[in-house]
Amino acid sequence: MTGIPSFPPRKILVLDAECNAATCVVQSLGRTGHTVVLGGKSEKAFSFRSRYASRALVYPSPLESRRNFLAWLSELLASENFDYILPLSDVTLYPLRSLSPRPPGLVLPPEESFDGFFDKARTLDLARRCGVPVPRTRLFLPEEELDCRDFAEFPYFVKLTRSKIWVGDRGYDLEARLARNSRELLEAVSGLIRYGPVLVQSYEPGEGVGVELLCDRGRVVLSFAHQRIHEYPLTGGGSTYRVSIPLPPDLLSASRRLVREADWTGVAMVEFKVADGRFSLMEVNGRFWGSLPLSYRSGVDFPKALVEMLEGRPPGTSAPYRTGIRSRRFSTDFSWFKRNLVADKDDPYTKTRPLGRTLLEYGGFLTGRDHWDHAAFSDPLPLLTEIGETLSKNVRDVARRGTGWLARKAAPFLSRKRLGRILKNPDLPLRPMRILVICYGNICRSPFVERLLKDSLDSGRFEVRSCGFIDREGRRSPEDYGLLALDAGIDLSSHRSSVITREGVAWADLILLMDFRNWKMMRDFDPEASAKVLWLGAFRKNGPSEIPDPYGKEPAEMRTIIGRMVEATANLSKELSLRLPVLSKGGSPGPDEGDAVSAKSLPAGGG
Repeated sequence: MTGIPSFPPRKILVLDAECNAATCVVQSLGRTGHTVVLGGKSEKAFSFRSRYASRALVYPSPLESRRNFLAWLSELLASENFDYILPLSDVTLYPLRSLSPRPPGLVLPPEESFDGFFDKARTLDLARRCGVPVPRTRLFLPEEELDCRDFAEFPYFVKLTRSKIWVGDRGYDLEARLARNSRELLEAVSGLIRYGPVLVQSYEPGEGVGVELLCDRGRVVLSFAHQRIHEYPLTGGGSTYRVSIPLPPDLLSASRRLVREADWTGVAMVEFKVADGRFSLMEVNGRFWGSLPLSYRSGVDFPKALVEMLEGRPPGTSAPYRTGIRSRRFSTDFSWFKRNLVADKDDPYTKTRPLGRTLLEYGGFLTGRDHWDHAAFSDPLPLLTEIGETLSKNVRDVARRGTGWLARKAAPFLSRKRLGRILKNPDLPLRPMRILVICYGNICRSPFVERLLKDSLDSGRFEVRSCGFIDREGRRSPEDYGLLALDAGIDLSSHRSSVITREGVAWADLILLMDFRNWKMMRDFDPEASAKVLWLGAFRKNGPSEIPDPYGKEPAEMRTIIGRMVEATANLSKELSLRLPVLSKGGSPGPDEGDAVSAKSLPAGGG
């Protein structure tokens, strides 16, 4: 896989160091003799450790601020010239389209072809014109209402028409969701529709097959095919383990029609589902793909060929390659292995494998047919770093689980002790106490407890708000949960979710969390807020201190969880009302208002 270029070596800026294709691109171009400068949004990117990266540059995340990323690039290009700039993922591709004028050497798909492969709705239209089979699909625009009665043959995949979405300066990476019933379908569509048009697509069984291409104005000049063996997540995602296969004639023909219709120039991976001799198009990635190390290992060097084509010397025909070669990415395949161990093997919509078969697969390393992505004696550090980071992360996860056990055991004692310290705040006799209730999504638990507290506490003495950790605002509470909440006297029909902010955390005197997951997320979000964090379940008389998420549960389990929240909230409300004096009109306790008042009545609850 080494060689002397047939043209002068170039200086190339490669972006997106975090993606799996980055190390392969750097190794390919570096071995060919080019000078590769590698940029990424995290200094921990494994590809930074490659000996073929002449320099490593860390830039602002385009998802956090598109403006700051483009400003960083403009500043770099003002002081340094590159022959080519190669963005490897949608995270940088989309922002770079807005550059005007575009810097020389920026490798982007032609503007007139871009939407054909980067807008999934346009891709489906293009496929229909070419006679390429596609799944049954409905497109929903933000102003449209979803009627779940129109959908009967579950499950469905729900996805945005673009994989990355920017709202103003902020970008979002929103994955496709599998909806197994009407409730999940409604939740998936309502969660995504505020970001843009949404596709509801029929579930297609079968094996995932990718056809990788290098194209020049709609003509295929290089091709390769692989079949997925492991996918993560198990319901369908990127391949973590795959095998090179001969090019299926029908899939290659369909791919040729697509790129010809799009008049595509550059690399692309066309993804199909194949079952019982039939195939269906899933999507087209008009950029380098995550399984690129497999094609490189099998003898098809797409990065080198792309630069040759940019230099005006495209390969004449597709070269033969080795089939039966298998390659897996250590970090994501390790995650797949763990998830596969505990997954329901009878679930028809998750791609699982028996443990025995999984272990036998590792025997491929003994035959020389199996490989780790990027493994090379001449450049060992990227893979060794990935292995070390993955294993150490899992050790930390085990340690955190131990911490979680201790946190759950200590929650009742610590929460009550912490409440005592909070109530000694000298400001509280002079102003209302501020309570912030938090759960994961702010559509079930935290709004329910917020309303309970508002109903049971003196509104002049307490202010109560709620929010969630998940970065999605404006969501409604699930309909089935809302009906059960209404049975408990709480109307959530007007509730819309909001997201946790640092300002909100600073505002609160007391923060109520529901479970260990919330506790971990709170600790990561603002470690300094721990002194005012309490577990709501700690105020139940008996039973576990965690209040689990009722989302997606059966009605009987939802009722049990609602009962736990009612009980814990009633006990906490009584304690707060007894221990905090009522504010007088002047802003301080009245002369005869003593130490205690009665809480407003709350329904009795039980776990």
